[in-house]
Amino acid sequence: MNPTKLSFSTSIGTEEDGQLPGRLGNGRTDSQILNVVCGNRQLLFLISQGGYSVDCLTGIDYSASSIELSSQIARAKGIQGLRLEFDHPTSLWSLLFHTSHV
Repeated sequence: MNPTKLSFSTSIGTEEDGQLPGRLGNGRTDSQILNVVCGNRQLLFLISQGGYSVDCLTGIDYSASSIELSSQIARAKGIQGLRLEFDHPTSLWSLLFHTSHV
């Protein structure tokens, strides 16, 4: 990955406005997308429906139960290949930071 091409999104739209997948990775469906604290991966499922290959989508979460639930949902939807299914991914990253604004 070229660090000069790394981008962050703070607002990516909603499912209702129909623009969510197109706003990610400047609309390039081969962009690598990392969803930190992905929960049950609903966002990644939505992105994959927008034409992105699951090979380009990665979700990580600290909760083993969320990972198991998302795996069950993926099987039910017939989706295979979403990556990084472990509960403590700290060995891959130098810094992992997540914030939520209420």
